[in-house]
Amino acid sequence: MNTRHKGRKHGSGKRREELLQVRVTEPEKLAFGEAADLSGLGVSAWVRERLRAAAARELEAADRAIPFLKVREGCQHESPFRRRKAQSRLGTERP
Repeated sequence: MNTRHKGRKHGSGKRREELLQVRVTEPEKLAFGEAADLSGLGVSAWVRERLRAAAARELEAADRAIPFLKVREGCQHESPFRRRKAQSRLGTERP
């Protein structure tokens, strides 16, 4: 019996089609897995969350757009509350 998953439904409703491969050492892989377990996330979600936060911090510091924090279609502007909430979630908020 094949119990392999055909894919996970993602919260955003968007299908993730791009693949990013990263080579790591065995100790790094073990540590990432342990950290992901502690946070209650799978390794892929844990890595993606951390990479998004790091990218957002660096892009914001360079005064560049953060492509994955785009304003939703139909909205005329991004509310300051929505931006702060997203920045807080990604660890990019400024005092």
